Amino acid sequence: MKFCLCLSPIHRFPRIDDVLRVARQAEEAGFWSIQVPEHLMVRRQDLGPLHPLMPDPLVLGTAIAMATKRAKVFFNVIVLPYHHPIKLAKALATLDQVSNGRVIAGLGVGWLQNEFEALGANFHRRGAYTHEGIQVMQALWTQEFATFKGRFTQFEDMAFEPKPVQKPHIPIWVGGGVRRSLERAAELGDGWHPLSRPWPQLEAETAEVKRLLKQGGRRVEDFTFSYTADYGGRDELIKAYAHRSGASDPIILRDDAEQASDQIAALERLGFSHLMVRTPAENAGELLRTIDRFHERVMRPLAG
Repeated sequence: MKFCLCLSPIHRFPRIDDVLRVARQAEEAGFWSIQVPEHLMVRRQDLGPLHPLMPDPLVLGTAIAMATKRAKVFFNVIVLPYHHPIKLAKALATLDQVSNGRVIAGLGVGWLQNEFEALGANFHRRGAYTHEGIQVMQALWTQEFATFKGRFTQFEDMAFEPKPVQKPHIPIWVGGGVRRSLERAAELGDGWHPLSRPWPQLEAETAEVKRLLKQGGRRVEDFTFSYTADYGGRDELIKAYAHRSGASDPIILRDDAEQASDQIAALERLGFSHLMVRTPAENAGELLRTIDRFHERVMRPLAG
């Protein structure tokens, strides 16, 4: 199992230096990747569950890549309808070059309608726009002279550089758990990263993604299953924190090495190879201590 450190909610770090300190310590502790979220603005009546302090993901992801040496930068998730896919493809390919191939493009359709309205983006066509946007980015990243004729984007015989370091292109992990997200992940994605859900639902959806992959002639072995688990603090605090972020029934990793090992083994049996660790730590200092505890009580015993 490869572990990703969840930075969300990122308002816990009012100073970017704190984010970078956390990222460096997570890398030193053996975390495979660092998560970078995206939101833009928050209506006054939505303050509480949401927070307005949310740095631009591409700028923050670049800063994290420069502050670390090995850890992947996992965008979870970039809301693709907030971006033009050509511009986003350019930014991510450039960052993949800058980081020497350490970008994971977690992409989703978004859910906060007022953000769409503020941007002038069409909330009701966000699924179709995301689906086509992924195809646009893949074409630009893989074709020497790219051509694409779609509903929202068209171009012909276009040179596009730089190409990503990673081949054939930057891995795209589709976020979300609605039916269309499962289909999109199996058709276009290199991985799937759902939000927390009850275990029976996770089993059923994972089996369905595998079925869709095989139906489409794709190898399950070439596809990444990634999940989020909560860790640190009392169960009632973790559940309250997870529910505020949209999770329905979070998996809570235990401090006990044997129990945590059993939980992780169960996820591995389902096919999950990546686990994002989310914690209700309230500030950078508390999160740094949680990273150390997770390393000592979970990661080190598993490695041993």
